[in-house]
Amino acid sequence: MKTWKNSYHTYAMITIASWGLAFVFSRIALMEIHDTTLGLLRNGIASIALIFVIYLFKIPVFERKDTLKFMLSGATGFFLFLLTYNKGTQFVSAGTSSVVMATVPIFTALMASVLYQEKLRWFQWIAILMMFGGILLLTKGQGGVNANQGIIWLLLASLCLSVYNIIQKRLTKKYSPLQVSVYSILLGTIPFLFFLPRAIPEIKTFSLPLIGIVLTLGLVSSALAYVSWAKAFSLAENTSQVSNYMFITPILATVFGIFIIQEIPDPHFLLSAGVILFGLLLFNKGHLVFRR
Repeated sequence: MKTWKNSYHTYAMITIASWGLAFVFSRIALMEIHDTTLGLLRNGIASIALIFVIYLFKIPVFERKDTLKFMLSGATGFFLFLLTYNKGTQFVSAGTSSVVMATVPIFTALMASVLYQEKLRWFQWIAILMMFGGILLLTKGQGGVNANQGIIWLLLASLCLSVYNIIQKRLTKKYSPLQVSVYSILLGTIPFLFFLPRAIPEIKTFSLPLIGIVLTLGLVSSALAYVSWAKAFSLAENTSQVSNYMFITPILATVFGIFIIQEIPDPHFLLSAGVILFGLLLFNKGHLVFRR
C-alpha cells in the first residue's frame, strides 16, 4: 500500500505549490530589486542547496561529451528563462504571468513536431489557435504598453523553457530527470555571475522580509521544486500522470495572488485565462473525446 511518502501525488503537489508561490514572491521581490539580481540569487541559492543534493544522493557527473548539451540546457532553462521571466513578471499580475507560462507545453509540442516529426492531431491545432486567441484577449484587457511588454517577455520565457524541454527530452534518454535538472541549474547559474558586481550593493540593503522571500524562491521554488518534480516522475507509472498537475499552477498562482498581495482578477482576465486553459486541456486531453 502506497503512503504519502511514496506517492507521486505528494511530490507533484509540492512542486506545483512551490511554483505557484514563485509567481507571487517574484512579483514582490521585483518591486524592490533588479531583475538580474533576483535571477542571480534565486539560481545561486538553489545551486548551493543542490551541491548538497549531489553529495547526499551521490549523483554522478555527466559525460564530458555531453557538456555542450548540458550548457545549452542550463542556458535556456535557467539563465535565459529567468532573465525573460523576471522582466515580464514586473509588469503583470501573478495570475497573468502563470497563465502566459501555461503556453509552455504548446510551444514544446510545436517544436517537437518540427524537430522530431511528432504529428499533431486536428483538435490540437484548434487548441493552439484557442490559446493564442486567449493571449490576444489578455493583451487587450491588460491595458497599457508596460503590461503588453510584460506579456511579450513572458512569451519569450515560455519559448526558452520550451527549448529547455526539448533538450531535456534528449538528455533524459541517457540521464535521470534529477541529474539533468541539478546540473542544468548549476551551469545556468554561471552566466548570472556577470551581474554579481551590480548585485552586491543591492544585497547590502535587503530587509528581513525580502531576504525571506529570496531564500524561499531559491530553496523552495527552485531547489526543492525540481528535486520533488524529478521524484514524482520516478514514482509515477507514466509521464502524463505528473505533467497533468501543471494545469493547477495558474489556479494556485491566482489564489496566492489574491490572498498574499490582493491581486483581484477582473472578468476580462478570467475570460482570457479560461480560453487559454481550455485550449491547454483540449490539447492534452482531446484524444479522450476525439478518438479518431
